Amino acid sequence: MVLKNIDIVLEDEVIKSDVQIKNGKIFKISAEIESDESLDCSGKYLIPGFIDMHIHGIGGHDAMDGTVEAVTSMSKEVLKRGVTSYLPTLLTESVERIHSGFEAVKTVMGMDIENTADIIGVHMEGPFFCDEFKGAQNPKFLQYGTLDTLEALVGNYWDILKILSAAPERIEFSVIQKLKEKGVIASIGHTSADSELVEEASLFGMTHCVHLYNGMKGLHHREPGTAGAILNNDRIHAELILDGIHVHPKMAKLAYKCKGNKLSLITDAMRATGLQDGKYDLGGQDVFVKGYEARLANGSLAGSTLTMDRAFKNALRFLDSGIIGAVKLTSTNAADELGLTSKGRIEVGRDADLLVVDREYNIEKIIKAGKIIS
Repeated sequence: MVLKNIDIVLEDEVIKSDVQIKNGKIFKISAEIESDESLDCSGKYLIPGFIDMHIHGIGGHDAMDGTVEAVTSMSKEVLKRGVTSYLPTLLTESVERIHSGFEAVKTVMGMDIENTADIIGVHMEGPFFCDEFKGAQNPKFLQYGTLDTLEALVGNYWDILKILSAAPERIEFSVIQKLKEKGVIASIGHTSADSELVEEASLFGMTHCVHLYNGMKGLHHREPGTAGAILNNDRIHAELILDGIHVHPKMAKLAYKCKGNKLSLITDAMRATGLQDGKYDLGGQDVFVKGYEARLANGSLAGSTLTMDRAFKNALRFLDSGIIGAVKLTSTNAADELGLTSKGRIEVGRDADLLVVDREYNIEKIIKAGKIIS
C-alpha cells in the first residue's frame, strides 16, 4: 500500500512525499512511488500513532478489573482514539487484585488479537505513596516500600513491569536500585518530597514523574517543592495531563518550556472515558463524572476522561507546540523514554503504526501494523 502526496511529520520538518507500507513496516519514503494499491492523501498529515504511558481504563473497563475481556476491550478502544501502543496502569489496591491485573495484561500480551493497540507493559502506580498527596489512591492499601514489599507487589511479573511510581519519602532507596537492575523505570509521584529529596532520588535513578503538578507538593518561589524540582531537573521525564482541568494551560506551557523533549502527554483515563456522566469506580472508590471531570466524593480529581486525540489537539491549542511538537509530546518522547526503537517516528524500517489527520487535526485513518483499521 502507498499513501500518496501526504505531508509527513518528521522529527524536524514536514515533507510532502509518498509512503510505501509493506509487511507491517514503513518500506519506502519517496516521491512518485508506483503501486497498484494506493490512497491519495493530498492535504493530509501523516503522524506516528500515539503512545499513552498512563491509562487506567476506558469504555467501561479498567485494567484493575483483572480480566482478559477488560484489557482486550481497552486495547480496542484506545486504538479507536489513535493510540497504537500503551501501558495499562494498575493502582493502589490489595496485592491480590494487583496480581489479577498483572495476569490479565500478561495474558492479553501473549494473544494475537486483531485491531488492538500494542501493550508495551504495565505501569504500576502505587502503592508506595504518601497519604497527604494520595489523590484517588485508596488509603487502605498504601504501603512503605522495601525490597520485601516490592517483591511481594511485583511477584512473577517483572517481565512486563515497565514503570513503577512511588513517593521518594515512602521507599528505601534500595527499591530504586532494584528497579534499575530489572530495567524498570522508577517514577516519582503522589509525594510530599521537597526539592532536595527529588534531586537525591533522581541521582539515585528515579528519572520519571507521574502527572506533573498533580499529586505532589506544588511550586512556590521560596520552596520549589516537588513540581519545581522536576521542572529544573533534566534527568527526569515528566508526564502531563493536558485536559485543561488538571493543569492550568499557562502552567502546562511552563512545563513544556522547561522540559522540552522530556515531557509526554498522558490521559490518566479511567473507565468512564467515552461514556455518559454518572457514578463509576476507580480502585474501589466511587468516582463521579460530570462533563470532562472525574472526582471523588471529597472533590479530589480521580483520573480523567481525556483521550489522546484530544490531548494532541490541546498541545496545539494550549502550548503552541505546532504539529511537530505535538507529535513529540504524544508519541516520540514516550517512545524514546521507553526504548521503543520501532515506534514514535516515521522512518523506513519502523512499525507502520500511523495516523492520517486532516488540517483541523482530526484523525481520518488509523493504520495499525500496516493495516487500515478505520
